[in-house]
Amino acid sequence: MQSTTSTKIPAATTMLMQALRFDQRDLAKNREGQLSPRQISRLQPPRFQGLAVWILLGHVALIIALLGTIAIVSQQWGLLLVALFVGGMAGMPMIMVRDQRFMRPDVGADVRKGVVKSVCGHTTRHTRPDQERSYYIIIDETTFEVSSKVYGGFFQEGEYCIYYLPRSRMIVSAEQII
Repeated sequence: MQSTTSTKIPAATTMLMQALRFDQRDLAKNREGQLSPRQISRLQPPRFQGLAVWILLGHVALIIALLGTIAIVSQQWGLLLVALFVGGMAGMPMIMVRDQRFMRPDVGADVRKGVVKSVCGHTTRHTRPDQERSYYIIIDETTFEVSSKVYGGFFQEGEYCIYYLPRSRMIVSAEQII
């Protein structure tokens, strides 16, 4: 690992700070093998999501109840099918974006543990030309899939320390070794 005595930040590390959205305090905590409080709050799903789900569920129930009641009173049974369809469509966003932990359960588990692992060594960049261009950073025989912005922050054939979440293998910070 690199010592923290130097105050000058290498240009490559500054680029990575912007791409990965971390600062020197985050990097210091990551060197200790932990997530910083700022990283924990950034990676956790928003707190109001649970309340939003219940509000949306209430609206779906209200839509079905109102249209269903109108269908029964007017004896237009086709409207009951419309009520179920509209209620189902209103509930679709709830199913699609219910919770960040649901969509990426490994990240949620990593954030709860707060542990950061590191790997240091010679880094190479690699792309795989498919329908969606895939970007990879390979360091010390460990491969990380990254965004194009993060990919651009690494110099080809450089020496880096990468700090990542062990289960999800999400890079939380990185620094160039000089």
